[in-house]
Amino acid sequence: MNRVTYPHDGESQWLKRDPAKRDKVVLATKVGFLDGRLEDTKDYNGNVTGQEYVASLHPDVIARSADASLQRMGIDTIDLYYQHRDNPEVPLVDSLGAFEALRKAGKIRETGLSNFEPVRVEEALATAAENKFAPAVAVQGWYNLVEREKFEGALQDVVTSQGLSFFPFYSLANGFLTGKYRSQDDLGKSVRGMRNVTYLEGRGQSVLAALDDVSIEIEKGEFVFIVGQSGSGKSTFLRLVLKEEKPSQGHQPRPGPRTDRRADPRTDTGPDRTAQRGQRLVARSPQPPNSRSV
Repeated sequence: MNRVTYPHDGESQWLKRDPAKRDKVVLATKVGFLDGRLEDTKDYNGNVTGQEYVASLHPDVIARSADASLQRMGIDTIDLYYQHRDNPEVPLVDSLGAFEALRKAGKIRETGLSNFEPVRVEEALATAAENKFAPAVAVQGWYNLVEREKFEGALQDVVTSQGLSFFPFYSLANGFLTGKYRSQDDLGKSVRGMRNVTYLEGRGQSVLAALDDVSIEIEKGEFVFIVGQSGSGKSTFLRLVLKEEKPSQGHQPRPGPRTDRRADPRTDTGPDRTAQRGQRLVARSPQPPNSRSV
């Protein structure tokens, strides 16, 4: 078993230095990796193809890890506590029961699920309902403009139908979507550089080009942020529109970057430009079958 350890806890010290910050943030953390293990993955012929992390979600580990997190951060309650990765070896009634015990003790407020397959999210919700546990309120998964298929589809259906919040990780695709890696020569800029090899091929460069276009227009101050809700009212979204566009009824406009600047009349082509930019970005972003907007 290879145990993962973190020798430094500097990330938790900022709360201890200024406890007043606690009421200004929603604090989320996870459990499962520190006491988990790495196992070999094999193909149908028994050949080792890599390694997979198996999270430790036994009740005693969950309880001990929560106490350790609270102590390190110097707080009384974790706002959102995730199961870091699903472990089918541990019955959901056991792991969720441990979370429920923490909630009743005032040590956590809400439960989250990270790296769970759609069917397992549904099973977790059903298990919570059957045992009168507080249900999970959030799901975390891999999602970004170059890897949309990991969310769009079955997982998206579960999240939206159940009214869950979704928090993506790798939302910048290991830094690729920042524009840091544009050629093979750039891959040595970071220890994560080699993870971007596949992004340099296919539509990756086209996605970067579309993002470059959008960033230029944001820099000009031609956009405002619009906050709204989906048709079901269960999901909240944030989108950019040209300042010339009239917000839909019920949406509340919020000033975007540098809103004191007017659109340049020499380059402005009208409100249709927003739709064109969005369509271009979606067209260049690899889409899974039957994908759709939320």
